[in-house]
Amino acid sequence: DVKLSSAPFLVLRIPSLKIRVHGKKEAFEANLKTETELWNLMVKEMWAGRIIADQNKDPQYLQQALTNALLMDAVVGSLQSSKAIYAASKLAHFDRMKLE
Repeated sequence: DVKLSSAPFLVLRIPSLKIRVHGKKEAFEANLKTETELWNLMVKEMWAGRIIADQNKDPQYLQQALTNALLMDAVVGSLQSSKAIYAASKLAHFDRMKLE
């Protein structure tokens, strides 16, 4: 499970990404500041690719999900605007497939 959250730091709240693995009580929390939404998209896309690859027993799906995550990173890196995350979210093909 991947969730956007915020971690306390002195008097501030820093945006973070909380990752919880099935079977473990503790969650991993990464303080990512401004990149939280991008990493959230990328982790969900890669995880959905793995699930679909396992269901279809075809590792090509996982490879395509990793390519999509790299493309998301490239889009956000090249646009450098507020709409970059929205543009990158359009590349999350396997996450949409998993939801359907």
